Amino acid sequence: CLAPGLIDIRAHLGEPGEEQKETLATATRAATAGGVTSLLCLPDTNPCIDDMSVV
Repeated sequence: CLAPGLIDIRAHLGEPGEEQKETLATATRAATAGGVTSLLCLPDTNPCIDDMSVV
């Protein structure tokens, strides 16, 4: 069975501020291993990722 890549629409990243929970690098490695090709990161970090300059 061939399926398209999955999209995770609720990715909780710890970056910036709580890198001990999850980083962009660990999240993308885990997503790739699970067949996820796109992550939608939630703005629940401190400081909030709500501006392009924070990314």
